[in-house]
Amino acid sequence: MGRFFLTLFLAILMLAAFVGSLVAADKIGLIKLEELILKTVSAYPKLKDLPKSYALGKVENSILEREKHKLQVLQKKLRLKEEQLAKAEKKLRQDQVKLQNQLKQNLTPKLAEKSTPIVSQTQVKQLPVDPKALKQYLETFNLMKPTKVAAVLQKLPNLTVLEILKATEGRQTAKIFECLPAEYLASLTKQQMSR
Repeated sequence: MGRFFLTLFLAILMLAAFVGSLVAADKIGLIKLEELILKTVSAYPKLKDLPKSYALGKVENSILEREKHKLQVLQKKLRLKEEQLAKAEKKLRQDQVKLQNQLKQNLTPKLAEKSTPIVSQTQVKQLPVDPKALKQYLETFNLMKPTKVAAVLQKLPNLTVLEILKATEGRQTAKIFECLPAEYLASLTKQQMSR
């Protein structure tokens, strides 16, 4: 039995030396081990197409490697674009908030003005007369003809008209009264009496 193991050991050793010499010859370029193995295997009828399949597998593998590399490059570009998009979106949100704040700041006073109740025509007529405005009206009216003064007075609030007429001299007031319509003078007189 010792001889059997010795023979087996020598056979394995010789096979290892043979394979080692083939690998060494392949490394230094004396033979192409891959082609030699494929030719040897293709000698068997069932494995006849193995060299073609192996060549196709190598081509497919190289194509897959190229496509994998392209895919990795595209994924990297996609990640960069996503980061840029995220930054742009963040900036857009910040700009939106900034514009909304500016809009609020600009519109708040205007909305406050519009939200104040609109004074009705009768309320306008009841508002107190500003002394400076009254003085300006009197100075301007002193330079105008009574017909023009009458036309302007009809457009002013009644209270303002009454104050102006009180402040004018008697003769000038009479000339202005002559140019005013009777209904308008009646409403002025009525308002004067109710005060």
